[in-house]
Amino acid sequence: MEHYNEITTSRRFVRRESVQEKCDILKEKWNSLSSSVPGRINSLHEEIKGWSEFYNSLDQFTSWLDNMKGFTLQENPKGEMEAQKHLQELEVNLI
Repeated sequence: MEHYNEITTSRRFVRRESVQEKCDILKEKWNSLSSSVPGRINSLHEEIKGWSEFYNSLDQFTSWLDNMKGFTLQENPKGEMEAQKHLQELEVNLI
């Protein structure tokens, strides 16, 4: 765009070779950009996949924390049988 503005705003004769050189430069830049896009798309897909896995793990962890919070709010067991039952429930939720 810079080269185009330079050509159009100067209002003077521009040599054909100069225009061709600037077009060649623009074409090289475009080709470079075009060739780098697929790689960038792949890397962005990988980033999205990584963040999705992170948020899935975070959701699982948050759910587990909520379950554990529920157990901590329960009353303390009032005997060995109740304590055993409470311990078994905790063990099941740890898995």
